[in-house]
Amino acid sequence: MRGLAGALVLIALLAGCSAQPSPNTPPKGLTQAEAEQRVADGMQLWWTLTAHRDEPMPTAEPIEYVDPADGVDKPLECFTEKTGLPSATYDQRNGFWRGPDGERLTDGQNRVLFVCNLQYPTDLSDPAAAGMYTADERGWAWNYQHTRLVPCLQLMGYPVENRDDGYIPSTPWWDPYDEVKPAPSAEQWELIDARCPPSPYGPTRNT
Repeated sequence: MRGLAGALVLIALLAGCSAQPSPNTPPKGLTQAEAEQRVADGMQLWWTLTAHRDEPMPTAEPIEYVDPADGVDKPLECFTEKTGLPSATYDQRNGFWRGPDGERLTDGQNRVLFVCNLQYPTDLSDPAAAGMYTADERGWAWNYQHTRLVPCLQLMGYPVENRDDGYIPSTPWWDPYDEVKPAPSAEQWELIDARCPPSPYGPTRNT
């Protein structure tokens, strides 16, 4: 599953770096309380970056907890219903939201989107299912990919480049399956999955 958009984009950055974990000892993941605190911190950061002057951060009771597999569908449906705009896209480079015409959202539209995310929060009962991992989990997955997955893909004849620069917590998620070229057929993917299974942590390829 790919990383979630919206508020989760803001909380994806991880701090600190531990020694590379053993590939045979999967680390402990986030608790639900830790995941919820990470989201709360991310919402606070989002509001700080987009609020108009000193406007207090709005609050709202959840209407529905959204399955992580549904991503930001519900908040965006709420946003469309309240503003009439068919979509909104987060500009990661510049740190703000844009409407369908590419223009930056107005203060009022930003507020509506923020409240919609409060009303339709992601279900965090399983943080990993929501794409939320500890630095240790990300490091474990990187090490797994470096020492097991990529060598396996190379043995199958796929020219996937391995990464020898070490795990850096702030780097985007590394998915070696994205580098399998040319794109395998469905039957070939079945063979790859059987011989070279993915790490138990992190996004898996889209089929």
